[in-house]
Amino acid sequence: LSGEKLNNSFENAHIGISSIGAYRKGLKLASDLKSREYTARGIPFLSSVADPDFSRQTEFVLRVKNDNSSIVIADVITWYSEISRKKMPGALIRNYAEENLDFHVKIKTILAGVS
Repeated sequence: LSGEKLNNSFENAHIGISSIGAYRKGLKLASDLKSREYTARGIPFLSSVADPDFSRQTEFVLRVKNDNSSIVIADVITWYSEISRKKMPGALIRNYAEENLDFHVKIKTILAGVS
């Protein structure tokens, strides 16, 4: 999908599925684009790998096992219900993207490390 069809798809989404098969590539850490896209669009998501931009305490990310085990749908529903109960709107998730994932923020971090 692209353009308006893609936007409509995102607007109708309640949760996203990011990297859940990283174990197949031997990955335990990743900075995948899909997680950033969901965050920029204000959509909570599932992920199986550690990501330097999202701590384990990031409420809008549900960590699932990085292996071939099944995802327990009841756990996903409980997690999403908790987010909804706390009234964590997409705007708060989007704000996280602006404060932590924006190019201007990332480049400052990169340049600060260059001597």
